[in-house]
Amino acid sequence: MAETTPYRFVLLAHSQDLVESVRALADMNGYTLEWRLVDFDTAVPMARECLEAGADVIICHGGTGNGIVRALGGNVVIIDRTDMDVIKTIREAARVSREIIFAAHRNEHHDIALMEELLDVRIHHVSYEDSRLLFATLTQLYARGVRVLVGGGVTKQGMDDLGGKGFVIAANPHNIKEALDRACALAGQMQRERAQHENLLAIFRRLEEGVVCVRSDGLPVFVNSKAAKLLDIKAPYTDETARRMFATLHLFETLRDKEERKDALVEINGEQLVVTTLPVTARPGLSAAVALFRDVPSLQKINRKIGEELYSKGFVTRYALADIKGVSPAVSDLKNKILRFAKVDASVLVYGETGTGKELVAHTLHANSKRAEKAFVAVNFAALPANLLESELFGYEDGAFTGARRGGKAGLFELAHKGTLFLDEVGEISHEMQLRLLRVIEAKEVMRIGGNRYLPVDVRVVGASHKFLPDLAAENRFRFDLYHRLATLKLHVPPLRDRLEDIPALLQNLLNRYGRTERVLNGEIYREIMRHKWPGNIRELLSAMESYLVLLNTDVPDPELFAAIMRENSVTRPAPGAASAVFSPGASLQENLHLARSRIIEAAIRHHNGDKKAASDALGISYSTLWRNQKMFGPFDVEVIS
Repeated sequence: MAETTPYRFVLLAHSQDLVESVRALADMNGYTLEWRLVDFDTAVPMARECLEAGADVIICHGGTGNGIVRALGGNVVIIDRTDMDVIKTIREAARVSREIIFAAHRNEHHDIALMEELLDVRIHHVSYEDSRLLFATLTQLYARGVRVLVGGGVTKQGMDDLGGKGFVIAANPHNIKEALDRACALAGQMQRERAQHENLLAIFRRLEEGVVCVRSDGLPVFVNSKAAKLLDIKAPYTDETARRMFATLHLFETLRDKEERKDALVEINGEQLVVTTLPVTARPGLSAAVALFRDVPSLQKINRKIGEELYSKGFVTRYALADIKGVSPAVSDLKNKILRFAKVDASVLVYGETGTGKELVAHTLHANSKRAEKAFVAVNFAALPANLLESELFGYEDGAFTGARRGGKAGLFELAHKGTLFLDEVGEISHEMQLRLLRVIEAKEVMRIGGNRYLPVDVRVVGASHKFLPDLAAENRFRFDLYHRLATLKLHVPPLRDRLEDIPALLQNLLNRYGRTERVLNGEIYREIMRHKWPGNIRELLSAMESYLVLLNTDVPDPELFAAIMRENSVTRPAPGAASAVFSPGASLQENLHLARSRIIEAAIRHHNGDKKAASDALGISYSTLWRNQKMFGPFDVEVIS
């Protein structure tokens, strides 16, 4: 027998047959299960009573289950019933009558027309939400001569009481097992959330800031001693004075819109407070908001110290190996190489097309290396103006140039000491900067601008480029010696078209963020996804899918909407004969080329909804080049022709 799970499940069933079916599978798979027989009127109160008595998850079935979910939400799992379950039961009922009532909760969706065609029966579909209307409709149909019903245990009893014949749609073993597994996963998640909640409260108690946490029903969860002192309130905190103060801290606004509010300045009892308010979970199924605040004088005293501490800590990675989604051979090979390369300190060049996730790979290399506890410092050469690049990389001394910060500034190489320096879009830098970069990497020392001594730096360099650096070197646009220094080890990030089987995994986080499941993606949508070449790779995929999820109004797949989004997001190209649109009579060839270049850039910016960085990436030019063209020629009213 399987080992018993530590969770307490309660089955609320409409029939003893369902109880026996679920109990058998629960015992077989090691699940601890209690059960109660309920009807429409007793289901919700019984579910609430069981949860208050310590049940982890309520398991239910059919219309009874939908009613419980609607009333209680979170801690409830429904045993699904499929079209095949319904068809089997209707076929059995058809032996008694060819005219059948099919009763199902309004949240259930079945293809009634197809069932009628397959089984050669007349189905009266009763979609219900409450018992009063359900039984009134059954009574009317019975009076019209329809005496056979297919549905749940409660509706069967209703038809039997009228004198007809009811058939219960049995839950199949596969769906029962799946529901038990979902209940186990849900219980585990809630247990982790409870532990996190307790840890959070423990942290709140030790914070020097004032902390107030309020539940969605307005009751305070926690008020630490610092908050009570700053607000000048005493327990109990439910009086009108305390509630007004909680409102001033923006807690109730945050409860309503679930939006974080940072560094708001408020005044309470003549004291100015700086408040940050954010949504949290008080316990599974119950939202809350927490306000963290300090009085302004104390903030002013520690502001400089905080800045110095944050600066000295450097930077950290945001991603781990688990964030590289997919199980394709290309991704598996990439992950294996990352783990092997992470063990050594040699420079790594990450290359691949725009949008494939090169920065994610760089973060992962650092997170799995012996330098993981040290700084991870990233610089994007395409986004950094050329005149700032030298001072950002190498730092400067006090008075090195007009506007230099008093006391000087450490460069990125110094900040990355003992850690990793990520040089993104390294193919964009000038020859002069390439030479300086090569010297620092080879000598492992850096001199600040205006300085007179070299500072040793122990830095692992990871470079990245969507351009193929050997081609740039062959065109004398990139130094071969710098390329070989950067590319001691090479990591190719595969394009999306070479790993289409990873798309479901890549979409999972996005679906979760919007509270959707894979049910919103049917076969037709997946075929559209697989046909597309994805020149923008993962970035393009997530952009298209996010547009689809935002615009989708139901939980039903909408292939037409997705196809329209794909057409809208397609890479633009000039229509036949469009060349004349960029010709200026009387201008030289060079002037016309500049004009055409600027209009192409403007079209790319419009295509990327104003995102100039995305436009420059797509065109394979630096952000500064794009900016200079716009400044020189100004924006154009360009029509993007697809």
